[in-house]
Amino acid sequence: MKIATNVVANGSSTTAGVNATNSYIKLYQLNNLETTFNNLSVGGEVYTDLIARESAINELRVTGAINVYWLQPFSNDYPITEGLNSRCFSAMRAHVERMKLARWIIVLVNQLPRALPEYNEYRNAYQNPTIASIVSGGGADFLMDWGNDPVIGNDAAGSDTSIIGDGIHPTQWTHDYGYANYVVPIMKFRRAPDALTTGV
Repeated sequence: MKIATNVVANGSSTTAGVNATNSYIKLYQLNNLETTFNNLSVGGEVYTDLIARESAINELRVTGAINVYWLQPFSNDYPITEGLNSRCFSAMRAHVERMKLARWIIVLVNQLPRALPEYNEYRNAYQNPTIASIVSGGGADFLMDWGNDPVIGNDAAGSDTSIIGDGIHPTQWTHDYGYANYVVPIMKFRRAPDALTTGV
């Protein structure tokens, strides 16, 4: 019997699909209609907003299903707003660890470039390395590494309006690219049923 898949997404405007018709993760739902799907992302939110949804996310977990949590952190966190510091990073690591203990398969999504050079400095020095370290340290299962993609992830792409339409948000073409090259391969993983359902 096929095991059901349950996807919950959490993030801000990119994951919500601002400046596009369907975000990279919404496209998964549209192409896999049997999947249970909830996208809780809201534009403009910071790391504390994402973490505050933890209980609501766990309430959406489906017993016996492949439960996949897609999280894109740090989109609106800047040093000037008390983000991208040790407190911010520690809080997000702890959130991911708790979600892991709640038996979610966790996918972290890193940040695409923007037209603003200062933002690209933040993402290259703080955002994306921290996201990668959470994955490599075993806190999360997969990394959607489109922020280092040679086509859409280099700093120059942030000023290419065919990729980042308004200098901040990816275009529909970019979401389509991210879905085909990252979401689809990640979601092709296979896990043994007993590993998914034991103790749930």
